[in-house]
Amino acid sequence: MLLLAGVLGAVALFALGAWFRSLIVHERSTTLAVVLLSLLLLESILYGPIDVPRGLFHLYAGSFQIRTLDLILLVAVIARLTVRTRRPLDLVSGAWLAFAAWLVLEGYLGRRAGNPSSYIQYEIKTLLYMGVGYVLAQARIDRARDLVLFARFCKIAAVVAAVLLVTSLTGVQFALGGGLLQGAAVGPISSVSATLFPIVGLLALALFLCTRPLRYDLLLAAVVLFATVAAPAQRASPLQLAVSLLAIVLVVPLGRRHLRITLTQFVLGVAAILFVAGGAWVAQLTVTGNRTLPFAHEVGIALHGGQKKLSAQDRVNQISVARGLIGKQPVLGYGLGKTIVYYEPGFKEFVGTYLTHNILTDLLLRTGIVGAFLFLLAFWLSLNEALLGWRNGALSSQEAAFALVAFAVLVGWFTHGMVESLFEHVRITPFSFALLGLGRAVVRAHGATVRDSARRRRPTLRAVPRTALLP
Repeated sequence: MLLLAGVLGAVALFALGAWFRSLIVHERSTTLAVVLLSLLLLESILYGPIDVPRGLFHLYAGSFQIRTLDLILLVAVIARLTVRTRRPLDLVSGAWLAFAAWLVLEGYLGRRAGNPSSYIQYEIKTLLYMGVGYVLAQARIDRARDLVLFARFCKIAAVVAAVLLVTSLTGVQFALGGGLLQGAAVGPISSVSATLFPIVGLLALALFLCTRPLRYDLLLAAVVLFATVAAPAQRASPLQLAVSLLAIVLVVPLGRRHLRITLTQFVLGVAAILFVAGGAWVAQLTVTGNRTLPFAHEVGIALHGGQKKLSAQDRVNQISVARGLIGKQPVLGYGLGKTIVYYEPGFKEFVGTYLTHNILTDLLLRTGIVGAFLFLLAFWLSLNEALLGWRNGALSSQEAAFALVAFAVLVGWFTHGMVESLFEHVRITPFSFALLGLGRAVVRAHGATVRDSARRRRPTLRAVPRTALLP
């Protein structure tokens, strides 16, 4: 039975890889992007915690276990590697490749140091999640059908988010039973979903700002998707969204030529949405007598809850212990899988962990100053590339929207990483790198077009017959 299941699984993966490769070859990587983003979003909806029970999303055969989405992402990377490209290795790709190579070295050093193999295997998957950006960095996003595809994705995500907002307010949860979906349930919005939905909202907002005709349904979708950050009582997701929106506000004037909406139109659209939301709140007050705003209790817990204060102290203790270790081995670090022991004030005991809930501290502890520098270099170059793409007047406004989203998502993801260990996060990191890849795609495509045009305009020296030189 296990042998038959393995054969069927191999055939399914081969067919999936062939389909992915076909999408890439026929310049339909946007479809591949929506498929990957949808699967990551679906898993976060069905399973709130990161630990997924055995079943469709967590395959197992005896002692062999693997997350299905990791396997699908790996198939996508392999499919991309089988397609030749004429674009040379650029500086941004080279920087991420150097960081990836350093991670491999640190995995080896961690193995030699005796760090837990399970943690090393978990952290080395960062390479796979960065690979998602590589898969989508050659996508074409300049066609009308690409806009339609992403707009539909945003609106469908908003409908799902609206349903989950209702279930979160009412406390309703629908269990999907056992079998391949054992442990899956649709109900209150999890902290991971409250991070992924707003990222989709950023895409919807950027498309609304940069495309014609005006699509107020995308603005409505963005507002609904942004509202999900209030559902779970936690701080990181609202912080990420706030910083991403601030980044958009600050850089939008730099690429004003790409805006397809006036400030008056935007304000009127927001006012209409607020009017509808206010009407719903008045109806709630009239029917139930409940004067509180939706999710006011959850927001209060996130800001002032005693458990959140203990969680913040946990992070302070973790970083304090990690810094003491970093000072003893600063250059190379301790390798992947390094663990620390810190005091947990809630349970009043010492606890071991491999996380510090800070991306820079994690990198300094595991990969040393060299690894942290390589990461910051690649991150800065990607951020700068996205900003230059937004300012580039040669890009269409539709393409520039993805550069704007890539910039906002990168800033928000890094901010989130300062309070959570996100680099090896199985959903948020590949989701963010997918949008980074789409942002890179429009900039790199324009660069390739400029190079091709320059090559065609370059004069060619030809041999002149000697007879042509005679009088």
